[in-house]
Amino acid sequence: MLKKSKTDADPSDDGPPPRRLLIAGTDEAPCEVYAGVLASYDFDTTTSPLSELVPTLRDTLYGCAVLVATGGTESSALKQLDAMRHSDHTHVRRTAAVMLASSKSKRLFAWESGVDGFIVMPAEAADIVSCIEDVLARPRLERYNHRQAMLAKARAE
Repeated sequence: MLKKSKTDADPSDDGPPPRRLLIAGTDEAPCEVYAGVLASYDFDTTTSPLSELVPTLRDTLYGCAVLVATGGTESSALKQLDAMRHSDHTHVRRTAAVMLASSKSKRLFAWESGVDGFIVMPAEAADIVSCIEDVLARPRLERYNHRQAMLAKARAE
């Protein structure tokens, strides 16, 4: 039986995810700022309107989607996260997601919806980078266990 070469790998295969980030939000200005900051930490960043999150993820393989949900847009970000997790495209469903939120009020809903990392803004750039790197380093199947632990913690608070 022939083995699949690395160049023939399916984007849904397990393996180290790319350091390519999709920064999505309802306001372009903060997305551009976060993209620039994260690019300075050697991430390949692209920005997108939050409403185009799933179609953009369908077109290109990203290691992580960073949902910028500041200024009261947490509900919109959660709807898009839910759309990601229920997509009929395997690589969209499996893309890691980190939410940057204005407050922790939606944290429980974010963990229930399938977020892999949650940061309350304002936060230091190093904390955001650390969260994204932790998410990217965590094997896909371990992300579920981490989410369950964080969900239990959020429910207990």
